[in-house]
Amino acid sequence: IGEKTLLIDADLRRGRVHELTKTSNSAGMTTLLTGKHSPNQVVQCSSLDNLHVIPRGPVIPGSTEVLSQKFFEELIAQWALHYDRIIIDTPPVLGLSETTSIQRVADGIVVIVRAEKTPQKDVEDAVEMLRKTGAHFFGFVLNGIDLNKKKNYYQFNYYSADYYASLDDVDELLDPPDKPVDLT
Repeated sequence: IGEKTLLIDADLRRGRVHELTKTSNSAGMTTLLTGKHSPNQVVQCSSLDNLHVIPRGPVIPGSTEVLSQKFFEELIAQWALHYDRIIIDTPPVLGLSETTSIQRVADGIVVIVRAEKTPQKDVEDAVEMLRKTGAHFFGFVLNGIDLNKKKNYYQFNYYSADYYASLDDVDELLDPPDKPVDLT
């Protein structure tokens, strides 16, 4: 929609935003957080208009701890003056502390769920963990879904003929009982 956007790879162990955006990974968040580069040296233009990228950078031991310090918060505030949107790609919520510390500088969180791969229990645990830290949820993104399959585990078209055909008694929907239904 033409908004000036900054995409930050904050998965400092396994981030691969540089692969997806075809940008250099020689300098990035790790070299910025450890003082080897300045903010201006790590922001790169992508092939898309209005999209700038800060890749992960080389894996450097100890760089993930800096994400929870005031310095990272100050960087985000500085970039917010120049960008309409800042997207921070974080490591998975479960098992790592970075995401819960990063969420304090974000307006909201979008949880990414891999279709037919991410267990429901993991999603529930991640949401619970983030809620405990005061995260504001924007929603979920379901990725990796095969829309060419005739049937998917995730059925989006709830009003399809298949949906209604699976009901035991369609007539009950069309002609509900006269007695009121208790919704409590």
